[in-house]
Amino acid sequence: GAGSAAFDGGCQAILNKLFSFTAEIMSKRKSKAVSFEANAHKFYKSTEFDEICKAKLPGSLSKSRPGCMLLGMMLSQLHQDWLTSELRHARTKRNPQLSKQKQTSKLSSSDKINEVNSFMGWSIFSAAGVIVLL
Repeated sequence: GAGSAAFDGGCQAILNKLFSFTAEIMSKRKSKAVSFEANAHKFYKSTEFDEICKAKLPGSLSKSRPGCMLLGMMLSQLHQDWLTSELRHARTKRNPQLSKQKQTSKLSSSDKINEVNSFMGWSIFSAAGVIVLL
């Protein structure tokens, strides 16, 4: 119904902002002054985040700052999980021999960083395409 559509719209607005942080980080990957987590933290404290929540989220959620913060943090985690999954999929597609290795083990933090760094160009191109389409 209407509440579900509003919730989807609010989540999409928040995710669009998270995508923009990812694109920014990838385009400035040599800068240590920029990080996804720092940008997300600033965003969650901003009036822009409050306005998105109030305008786009349904019912009592739109009035609950703690609820909006939890939603933002969950969406951030989903965004990072999706990006890691897509990077892994692209890497496997580009290097089929990797698909022969066991994919059941969890990546360490340094492995995740290496995965992301290995596909910066692909990610920037993909993220920019998604942001333009939305």
